[in-house]
Amino acid sequence: MRFTTAETDAYVAWGTLQTLFPTRTACGATYRSARGPFSLGDEEAWRCDQADARALDAAFSYSSPERASLYERLAELLDLFPDTEAACAAVAQGRTLSEAQLATLHRAIHLAIALDAALAQASLRFSWWDSAAAPPFIQLVGGEPAFCLDALDATLRAASDASARARLALDQGKRNVSRALHEAYGRAMRRDGTLIAPLYDAREAEMLRDPRLRLRLTTREERVYDVVEDAALTRATAQRDACEGVVRRLRAEVLARVSATLAKDSQTLDALMVQIGRLDDLFGRVAARQRAGFVWSELGDAPELYAGRPPFYAAFQPVDIALKTRVTLLTGMNMGGKSAALRTLLSAQLLHQWGAPVYASAYRAPLYKALRYEGGHG
Repeated sequence: MRFTTAETDAYVAWGTLQTLFPTRTACGATYRSARGPFSLGDEEAWRCDQADARALDAAFSYSSPERASLYERLAELLDLFPDTEAACAAVAQGRTLSEAQLATLHRAIHLAIALDAALAQASLRFSWWDSAAAPPFIQLVGGEPAFCLDALDATLRAASDASARARLALDQGKRNVSRALHEAYGRAMRRDGTLIAPLYDAREAEMLRDPRLRLRLTTREERVYDVVEDAALTRATAQRDACEGVVRRLRAEVLARVSATLAKDSQTLDALMVQIGRLDDLFGRVAARQRAGFVWSELGDAPELYAGRPPFYAAFQPVDIALKTRVTLLTGMNMGGKSAALRTLLSAQLLHQWGAPVYASAYRAPLYKALRYEGGHG
């Protein structure tokens, strides 16, 4: 049985209502979608979730002399958290990660450690939060804040250094050739390896005989020469290409090795992302309460709403509603507020079952298996 119907969601504008407590990360959106609302029989889980929410609510004002408030710190870190879905899927399937995917995981793991540190500084711990989940991955993805694949393997690092030296040597050789041509003909070699001189240049005959130059074409106004590599440049180019080939091979080997090691512990990695998603979901609900002045609801035998208002209509006349019988009849004149009162109550119950704060002075209600609104003309 679906918890609500499309008509019920439309009646309370549930899609808009959820924007009151948005998630900040892809992990958070995935977690919230997967967990859904609390339902009949989830009372103990609801109480534990509300205890976590109230603890985070109380800790939001924590700050140290050198740091911002916990709210600001968590908001900053969650906003920086990358979308790891593709990278985690590749790990779970045993595929070799791309360098970009490994960089994404590197960033996520370092941010997870920073989130753990922020919670620890506020002396805040949840039963589902595993402080030891992220650190074991640091050796695999790199311990430095900035990602660098070369840092994961000494052989790759040495090959990259050798490749950099080969590129520098080739660039220096090209600069030497360009300088010599400039001294001889007063013209510099262009980046595409050509030299251009106007027709009837005083040194035209000399340029045509120069073994360093090969005539490519003649136009009405100029001659275009290709600059021919000498033996030294040819060797330097070959050395650069060889070094770059070694680097490409080693990078592929390092990515394959790290991917295989991560795949052995893919369940822990997935659990870490779920943990981040759960924190993000909790953060969104607590931030909504502090931002909009909502209240945390309580479990009760029947729905009891006090000074309830529609979340998007702060000027609405507050209503008190207590449904203590199986059937409640609400009467009144046309445009007297009956539908608005029902919408207010239904919105409060939906927020209550999602563990979100309610726009009222107090709200108590049980958890139901499903909520339905049936109404309208005809």
